[in-house]
Amino acid sequence: MKRLAFGLLFSLLAAGLAPDAIAESAATASVDLVYRDRQLASYITGSWYVDSLDGGSPLSQDFTYAADGTFIGVVKQTNPQLGSAALEYRGTWLVDGETIDGTVRRASNPAIKVPFSERFQITPVDADHLISTAMSSGARTVFSRSPETTEDHLLRMKEAVPDPGGDDAWVEIARSPAGSMSYDKRTLDRRGHIVGAWIRAVLSDATVAEMEKQSSAGQHMPAFKAIRTYSLIDCQRNLTKVRQVRVTMPDGSDVTVNAPAGAPERWTRFNPDMAQNSGPGTVCNVKP
Repeated sequence: MKRLAFGLLFSLLAAGLAPDAIAESAATASVDLVYRDRQLASYITGSWYVDSLDGGSPLSQDFTYAADGTFIGVVKQTNPQLGSAALEYRGTWLVDGETIDGTVRRASNPAIKVPFSERFQITPVDADHLISTAMSSGARTVFSRSPETTEDHLLRMKEAVPDPGGDDAWVEIARSPAGSMSYDKRTLDRRGHIVGAWIRAVLSDATVAEMEKQSSAGQHMPAFKAIRTYSLIDCQRNLTKVRQVRVTMPDGSDVTVNAPAGAPERWTRFNPDMAQNSGPGTVCNVKP
């Protein structure tokens, strides 16, 4: 997949023109549910997602429709040759009968011209699944309601973050010319389907040197040598919450950043196909 095509894909997704790989990603049996106007607005309010494969590359779409008539959409894709890319866009929405009129007003990719609008026919399947059909193209996308957090998630958020172990505690899970990734086996804490784990990414000397070069030219963020992240990972609902980040600078000094204490119920959904070879996927597969 060439870079031009990769960028074009995100442009299409932003406009709601989903490719066939997404369009039939779940069963589309006919149903008798019909919601209109205020009832449809109440039904659609909340967070929805669809995960799929596009040419063998994991792709995900996440949308949150707020009751105040605004929405946030995020499209992510991982490609073996191009790496990972993401597009975020924001806009407004309103219900007209059995359809939703959406207008994208801001996009993280400046190449996308905003505002632009699209109308979608919404067909509820059940309480947690719907079919969205773009009126301009007929493309159908099956969305699932995003999983919600429970009391177990809130209780784990109240616990103290453990200190990471020494060098002998880390188990390598991936290595490339850019660096390596590992998890801390001593502090890995699995209770039920929620795992607490430190994940460490260590950059190679060549990568650090390139970052320092770009940083000095004002083209990149400040260089660092390693990042250790403590996260809670729900391996069943595919949710994650970062609790603390420790950054090791090239001179060996450490900077610690704690995640904001507010909104402990807001966890981030992840695509399991994207995470299977990364930190979340690996620690979920570690046997107790």
